[in-house]
Amino acid sequence: MKVLLISPYIPYPPITGGKVRVYNFLKKLSKKHEIVLICLLKNTDEFKDVKILEKQGFKIYPVLRRKAWSAQNLVRTLLTKYSFLTVVNNFSSETENLILEVIKRERPDLIHLETFYMAQSLLAVRDKIKIPILLAKVDVEAQVYFRNAQQKKNPLLKLVGYIDARKMLNYEVQVCQYFDKVTFASEIDRILLTSYLKKRKISVATDLIPNGVDTKHYVPTKTKKYSKPTVVFLGNFRYFANTDAAFFFVKNIWPLITSQIDAHLYIVGPLLPKGIQRMLSNDVAKLNANNITVTGFVEEDIKKEILTKSWLSVAPIRIGSGTKLKILESMAIGTPVVATPVGIEGIEAINNNSVLVGETPQQVANMVVKLLKNKPLREKVSKNARKLVENVYEWEVIGNKLDGIYRDLTKK
Repeated sequence: MKVLLISPYIPYPPITGGKVRVYNFLKKLSKKHEIVLICLLKNTDEFKDVKILEKQGFKIYPVLRRKAWSAQNLVRTLLTKYSFLTVVNNFSSETENLILEVIKRERPDLIHLETFYMAQSLLAVRDKIKIPILLAKVDVEAQVYFRNAQQKKNPLLKLVGYIDARKMLNYEVQVCQYFDKVTFASEIDRILLTSYLKKRKISVATDLIPNGVDTKHYVPTKTKKYSKPTVVFLGNFRYFANTDAAFFFVKNIWPLITSQIDAHLYIVGPLLPKGIQRMLSNDVAKLNANNITVTGFVEEDIKKEILTKSWLSVAPIRIGSGTKLKILESMAIGTPVVATPVGIEGIEAINNNSVLVGETPQQVANMVVKLLKNKPLREKVSKNARKLVENVYEWEVIGNKLDGIYRDLTKK
């Protein structure tokens, strides 16, 4: 069948969680279906990434997104029922027109909408669409914003955060009723949003499409570990939940670890542009120290090398939601993981078996030190985690599940 996949970003290069997810959907599903992609671009530089995907055989219809920080967006956020992130991501007549144009030209059998951010453009023309529409959610976005507001110490910022989170939740719940099916990346998120839907007497079919990992790309090897006990934190540090986690870990947990064992920490992943970094006090680049290396963005082979040679991986997330691809990558490559309950949320890992979990700073520090000092335990956790991702989180398995949902919606 022909599927129109609509994404809020160009899924190349696949260096962030959302891009990795959409890119793997393209690769796996194109083996069974003809996939047509509509995607938003942040800037004109991303047209080069469109060309790369087209050379790989994908049909792409890009549309340039408005600038996020504009007077128009701020006024809309303040004076309407919509949250800032919802406003930023669309309200675009160009996108609405493109969707109708592509449907007319390509005649797809199904529309797959990736994340609810694109919903406003699609719903603006919903009455003109006569084919099934799937909404694939990766998390309950409002949950992230409620947790973020909860962490704010400034009463005004806390209030503004809660107001924006409430707007996000209202919109997130309301849009679900207009889709033929809504999928979630984890059972926790499905239960949470379903409870909100029931309160508003909204009924919608749901299913699970988890995040995944390429277990043929991320493979345990016999590469020698760093000689010094080494911890790695993978993340996209342009995302505030990861920035918050990095600062919390370095300030509150890392000293507890290094007081017990001489270790080194790698913080690996994209940073905010330097112009924005200079405006912020929580610039992750500033965390560089004698026993901490902040790499910023690195190429995939370097990331894999650091991840493989590190003794363990940490996910000290406090305000995220959904399943974290960086954890799945660590598990797949054989690097054991220590996480907070929020960090491991949505992943079917068992504490003290395929992951170690700590809730307080002292508990997380104790788990890290315990693993660093116990090689047999690291090997046990590594082996069990690898088996978990092979059985549940391999992209091939997830692609087959999504294919079944497509066929159920279209009866093909």
